[in-house]
Amino acid sequence: MIKPNRVIIIVGIVIILMFLFCIKTLLDKNSIINTTEDLFSNEFEQQPDAIVVYGFDEKEYEIDSEEDIEEIVTTLKRYTYTEISDDETVEGFYMLEFKYSDETKSIGVNDSYVSYEGKQYEVVDGDLKQVVDLIVTYMD
Repeated sequence: MIKPNRVIIIVGIVIILMFLFCIKTLLDKNSIINTTEDLFSNEFEQQPDAIVVYGFDEKEYEIDSEEDIEEIVTTLKRYTYTEISDDETVEGFYMLEFKYSDETKSIGVNDSYVSYEGKQYEVVDGDLKQVVDLIVTYMD
C-alpha cells in the first residue's frame, strides 16, 4: 500500500512537471512569433526579370526597369521582420510576383507588413513606404 506522503509527493511532482511543460510551450510559441529574421537576405540571389503588381483595381502592372526592380529587392532585403500571430491578420497588400526564367515568387507588401509563403511579417526597423510609392507610380 502506498503511504499518503508518497502520494502527495508524486502528485506534487506531476503538477510541477505539467506547470513547467506549459511554461515551456508558451515560451516556445512566443519565441517563434517574436523572433526577428532577415526574411529576404538569402531570397533574391538573382535579380528577377520583372515584377508584376496586382492592383486593387484588379489590373496587372509590370515593373521591368532594372533600377526599380533593384530598388524594390534591395529595400526588402535591407530590413528585419518579425512574424505576427495568426490572429493579427493584416489586409490591404499590394501583391507582387517576382518573375524569373524558371519560377515565380509571390510577396504581398504594404507600408509596414509583408506577406510571404503563407505568413505575415511586420517590418521591425523601418517601413516599406519607398516600395509602395514606387509601385504606385506604375499604377498611375
